[in-house]
Amino acid sequence: MAFNPYPSPESADDERRKRARLRRSEATSSDSSDAGEFTIFNVRHRVAAPTPHPLPMNTVWDDQCRSIDRELGAEALANEATRILTIEKVEGVVSVEIASRVPYIGTIGEMGQPTLLIVARWLDEGCSAIWERAVRRIKKSVDLKRLQNGNLSNIDIAVEIIAEEHKRPKYISPISAELLARGMDKDWARIKDKVADIMDSYPATAGHVTSIQLFRLGFSMVGFSMDDENPDTVYVSVDYECLETKWPPIVGEVQQFLRQITYANLKFHLEHNIIEQCTFPLLPFRRSPEELRVRQRQMNLVLKIPYQTRVDLGADISTSNYLSGSDGNLYSPVVGTLGCWLEVKTPTYPNGVTLALTNFHVVRSGYDGFPIFVNDKGLPRVGRPKEGSKLWKVDDKGINPSANAPMIEHPSRSKHNHGVHNRQIMVDRFGESPSAASVKKELDDIVAFFDNGRHVLGTVFCASGYKRRTANNGRLDWALVMPLDKARIGENKLPILEAWMEKYDPHSFHLVPNSPTFGGLLQEPT
Repeated sequence: MAFNPYPSPESADDERRKRARLRRSEATSSDSSDAGEFTIFNVRHRVAAPTPHPLPMNTVWDDQCRSIDRELGAEALANEATRILTIEKVEGVVSVEIASRVPYIGTIGEMGQPTLLIVARWLDEGCSAIWERAVRRIKKSVDLKRLQNGNLSNIDIAVEIIAEEHKRPKYISPISAELLARGMDKDWARIKDKVADIMDSYPATAGHVTSIQLFRLGFSMVGFSMDDENPDTVYVSVDYECLETKWPPIVGEVQQFLRQITYANLKFHLEHNIIEQCTFPLLPFRRSPEELRVRQRQMNLVLKIPYQTRVDLGADISTSNYLSGSDGNLYSPVVGTLGCWLEVKTPTYPNGVTLALTNFHVVRSGYDGFPIFVNDKGLPRVGRPKEGSKLWKVDDKGINPSANAPMIEHPSRSKHNHGVHNRQIMVDRFGESPSAASVKKELDDIVAFFDNGRHVLGTVFCASGYKRRTANNGRLDWALVMPLDKARIGENKLPILEAWMEKYDPHSFHLVPNSPTFGGLLQEPT
């Protein structure tokens, strides 16, 4: 159920919206360092110096980051920030890194803000003061190092601590039929009008509301078994001219009103932006049907239908991005395999966390600097990473937990592209027959799976890189993936006999392992 009585941002003046989007947020206080005065921005879930752009933001590794890494050492800055965070008792730190923060909308060609970005868990309202103390101290330390170096006088390095909630994707789904039956069906118009009245009663939000909607909103993926964990939420979006520092009393009044709806546990969410659903982009095929059939057979690019929520041992995975080739075309990333699921204990997860094991070379394509060169026959080949790029760095040093980790998906988009293409050909061939209707249903289902974001498996947690070696000088090639939703965690179940027979022809059947492994589980954790 959704209601939008306000004009869409797309109908407003684009230039005015872009100026508002690029304007920085309002400062809440200020301080000074060896580099001079700097402003401070402190709101719930986010503290920064100087004042940042409104969310959402892109996090990238650009030439400014490379200069900072070369002159000061990105790792050294992160280590010093971590030391200060410990002293200031900032708990639940997830990652610390140098990155460039770029406004998400209307910013093609815009320069990002180099930032020492810290992602942490928001434990309670006391975090606000603790985070601000840490930001002030880290900013002064960074400014001193920058001035002492002498080569970075024209680059201001910001410091930002942001709650983990703002780095995770959110999902929406309809409210339940049960809630509608309890009275929400008839009461929503009244609730919506009251929320609109409250928003219009404050100068900070009057005239800035772009939508008022009701749906489930949370971090569990839409359509999965855990979707019902997402709370019923009254969602309000505002334009980028609306100052976030003025929101607390407005949020408080709306929440107080919603608590009066006794039959519903309604949450309230206010943010810049509008949740949108976009179709997943598919790549055009530049090969003949016969070439595609050969490629699918040789590269094992056939997917089983229907797509599954659970991702088991042996499933295909890839990074969740397309790659730009030297010919200007887009290409799918490397397809790899989920080796197994592991239980890992770390200082951040002392009770253990379930992670997926795969190869480092599978996740490399998610980092800036992964080159695709196309030869004179039109065949793409992977080249050496650009020196100084993010990929160059992770090849050398490996990957630590990071806020800017690449997304990993299953099914892989390479197989998905082939699956959609094959079924579209079958639908066209079958015409109006019952077979066409059946294939069309399969096609609609797999397209919706990707359009709804259900293909996203998780993010890269850590990886070996290529420089580290074993005691016998063997090269390491491993990566761990953090699932975004527990519903995607599968079993460590080995293939059944039929799966092996499907993979190998009779002349290669000697490659099939011993029968006791068929359908068996890997050894239980000790």
